[in-house]
Amino acid sequence: MIRFALENERGFSNYLKVALLLEQFAWITAARGGHQRAGWLLGATRALRLHLRVRNAHG
Repeated sequence: MIRFALENERGFSNYLKVALLLEQFAWITAARGGHQRAGWLLGATRALRLHLRVRNAHG
């Protein structure tokens, strides 16, 4: 379901929604034992959120 939601965001500029979906996907992945992949997803989420902060700070 989350993967489908992420695929639907392709081509749109709602990066906050993508970050939230990635984080949810990461925690589900971790709960299923995919700890390395979950760590990668959380790192991507963090990078995206940092990008959003910088972008919002500059207008």
